[in-house]
Amino acid sequence: MWQKFNKLGAGSYGKVHLADSPGFRIPNKVAVKSAALENSASLKREALFLKKLKGNPYVIQCYGEEVSQEDNEGMVYNVIMEYAPGGSLKDLITSYNNVMPETVVSGYASMLLRGLSFVHRKGVVHCDIKPDNVLVFPAQDGGLHRLKLADFGLSKRVSEEIMEFRGTPYYASPESMQSGMQGTPADIWSFGCLVLEMMNGGERIWKAEDRWEPQKPEYISECGKDFLGKIFVSVEYRWSADKLLNHPFIQQSK
Repeated sequence: MWQKFNKLGAGSYGKVHLADSPGFRIPNKVAVKSAALENSASLKREALFLKKLKGNPYVIQCYGEEVSQEDNEGMVYNVIMEYAPGGSLKDLITSYNNVMPETVVSGYASMLLRGLSFVHRKGVVHCDIKPDNVLVFPAQDGGLHRLKLADFGLSKRVSEEIMEFRGTPYYASPESMQSGMQGTPADIWSFGCLVLEMMNGGERIWKAEDRWEPQKPEYISECGKDFLGKIFVSVEYRWSADKLLNHPFIQQSK
């Protein structure tokens, strides 16, 4: 049986603990996301999405769900998932003094697009793409760390018509903020904000006079600017994850 021993974080969903699971699961250390059973609707919804998205190397993996009786907390709903020893992408950006080299950004953007492509093909919209919701795993070949999309608590099915904003305003697309329209293109806009944040640590992404015109650092290559130009456009012209994977900016990371 797994046993919680170190609190990793907390939010509106509940709490996350690091847990030991010797002889119970592979790997031996897992992350357990928990909520009081009576307040676990959001976490149960996240577990359903994680099951649907199982098996992709760029999406956090779920090992199962259980209900436990805990001292001082009563009945608790738990989702057992991969533990990310590298923390979040936000931590990784900080480790680069908030400005990643463009070749590194290209490599990480490729991983995130592969994850988003899979998520979108499965008929899911993440709805809250941001550095805090991307987890970091050790590199397997001595190269870049492995990034995985996580935190699907606000996600929706593409077919669901939920005409209200969900997510984080700083990374939100114009159409999601203005009309609540949140489809796969909204994830792509948020991904673009995340790419800019890797390039400049989130400093002055937006021009003061125009919330919807991203401020691209002058030192970005023409290829990088063209890549971002396929993202920060109106929804009908915005490129999909699959299309962006074939852009020269991403191809250079191979």
